[in-house]
Amino acid sequence: MQKSFALTLLLSALCVHQSSAIGVTGVIEVIAGITDGIIQKDDLSEFQKCITDAESLETYIDQAIGDFEEGGLAGYSEALMQVQQLIMALPSRVQTCESIHEDLTKLGQWAEIFLEPATFIKTVSENLIFNYSTIGKDVDVAMTDYKTNDFFDFGEKLGEILIVATKQ
Repeated sequence: MQKSFALTLLLSALCVHQSSAIGVTGVIEVIAGITDGIIQKDDLSEFQKCITDAESLETYIDQAIGDFEEGGLAGYSEALMQVQQLIMALPSRVQTCESIHEDLTKLGQWAEIFLEPATFIKTVSENLIFNYSTIGKDVDVAMTDYKTNDFFDFGEKLGEILIVATKQ
């Protein structure tokens, strides 16, 4: 009986671990989705060809998922900070993406709010409070996309959430 219980726990742990790892393909889909959500341009096929070291970005996504699952203002705020870190880590990984240079420039211009952490935190905090219901519904949609392995749509919804959370 104890062996059976231990085996069940082990298999459950393995299943949970496997379902939380989205892999390189998933990371690239999330990044392309975020870009689409922010600048309204689907560059997935280009990102698939040119992004480098995508696996190192998975941690940001995993942490954001955990924070979104925690919920509330604190959880959402922490999740958005993780997505901010993900976007800030992109430039060195998309240097060879010449065919989407213009789109990456637009994303970079939009992301300038991240360069002033105090402004970013203040803006996001205020917008989370004033738009909590809208953002909460969007997080629910994003999490459904994530749980069904629809990583592009998950990322797209994250981009849309960032637009609402950072509007000035």
